[in-house]
Amino acid sequence: MAEAFLPPKLNPLLVWVFRLCRPLIYGAALDNFRVEISKDDLALLKSVKDQRLLLLPNHPSADDPFVMFEVSRQMGTMFNYVAAREVFDCVKGLQGWFFQQMGVYSVIRGKADRESFAMTRHKLVSGERPLVIFIEGEVSYENDDLIPFQPGVLQLAFKAQEELVKLYKDDPPGILVAPVGIKYIYGPYIEEVLKESLTELETEMGLGQPEDQDDITVRIRRIAMKILETHEARALMPSVEDGVSLNERIDRVRERLLTDMETFLHMTVKPETVFLDRIRNVRNEIDRRIFQYQDESNLSPYDQNMVDYLRRTYEEFVEDLERLVNFMTLKDGYLNKETSPERLAEVIIRFQREVFGKIKLKHPRTAKVVIGECQSLKNLMEPYQADKRGTAETMAQDLEQEMMGLLERARTLEI
Repeated sequence: MAEAFLPPKLNPLLVWVFRLCRPLIYGAALDNFRVEISKDDLALLKSVKDQRLLLLPNHPSADDPFVMFEVSRQMGTMFNYVAAREVFDCVKGLQGWFFQQMGVYSVIRGKADRESFAMTRHKLVSGERPLVIFIEGEVSYENDDLIPFQPGVLQLAFKAQEELVKLYKDDPPGILVAPVGIKYIYGPYIEEVLKESLTELETEMGLGQPEDQDDITVRIRRIAMKILETHEARALMPSVEDGVSLNERIDRVRERLLTDMETFLHMTVKPETVFLDRIRNVRNEIDRRIFQYQDESNLSPYDQNMVDYLRRTYEEFVEDLERLVNFMTLKDGYLNKETSPERLAEVIIRFQREVFGKIKLKHPRTAKVVIGECQSLKNLMEPYQADKRGTAETMAQDLEQEMMGLLERARTLEI
C-alpha cells in the first residue's frame, strides 16, 4: 500500500549536487531556462531568510518549482515546498523520492489532509527554513492572469501564528507572508517558433495551410473553431443557430462537460459558484477519490477489480478537466494584434496539450521574479480572532490584487 502522506527528507548533499548540475539541467532539459530577480528584491529576501517566512508564488508553469529552487540558491538557503500528492507517483515514484530529498512534502487536495496540514504548521512554527506554497493550488498555464486565490493556505498560517502566541506569550515572533510574482519572457525569434507550432497543429487537425501564415491570431482562431466544433459534436449538441456568438458556443460546451462530471460525481453545485471554482471542486473531488491509499490487501479479487475500475474512470475525468481549463482561453477578444508573444505561446501550449497530450513548444525563456510586501501575521491577530474566516478570505483577495501588480512590474523589470 502506498503511503498517503510523504514527508520532506531534505538531503543537503543532493541539493548541493543538483545546484552544481544546475547549468546543465536548466540549459539542456529546460531549454536555456534563466531566472532573474532584482538586487533589491533579492536583498529583501536575504534580510528575512532566517525568520519564519511563507513564500506564496503564482503558478503559471510546471517549471515554477525550478524557479523557486533557483531563488533559494541565490538567497543562500534551502526551502521546504508543498506539492500535490499525485506528482510524487510519477516515474514509478522516482520523482517523489527526488522531491522529498529536495525538501518537498505532499498534500492531497480535496480532503482534510491532517498530516500535511500538521507538517505545514510545524514548519511555520519552527521557522527552520522558508516554506513555499503555490497559492493558486495548481498550474494555471496563464502568464498574465491568475486562478482565484484560496484562503486555506492562509488559515493554516494563522493557526501556526496562534501556536506561536501560545508558546511565546510575552513577545511572540511573527510569521512573514510574501507574495512572489513569476512571469516568463521568451527570447528572440519566438514568433518563428510559434508559427512552426501552429503548422504542426494544423497538420494534425487536418486543417491545411492558411493563405496568410504570418497572421498568428487568425491561425489560432481557426484551430480554436476546429476544437470547438469537435467538442460540440462529441457532446451531441444541436446545430448552431444564427446569431449565437463564439463565446456563447464555448460557454455552452464548457457547461455541458462540467455538468456531466458533477452529475457523475453526485456533486451538488450552489448557484452562486463561479465556473473556475466548480472546476477546482471537481478536481478536488476526483483527487479525494483516487488518492485514498487505503489498505487493499484484504479485498476480494472482485472488489479489487471494482476499485481499479473506478480509479481508471476518475483518471479519465482528469483529461476532461484539463480540456475544460484549455477552454478558458477560447474566447473572443483574448487575442489581438498587440497580444504579447507570451500570451500567444500560452494559448498554443493549451492547444498542444489538447491535441497532442503534451507541451511541444520549446524556446529559451527567462523567469522574472518579483517580491511583494512582507506582512507579519502577528500584526493581524486581532482582526483574525474577531473573524477568522473573513480575515483569511480578505487577505487572500488582497494578495491576489497585489500579485497582479507584481506581474505587471515583472514585465518591465530590468536586471
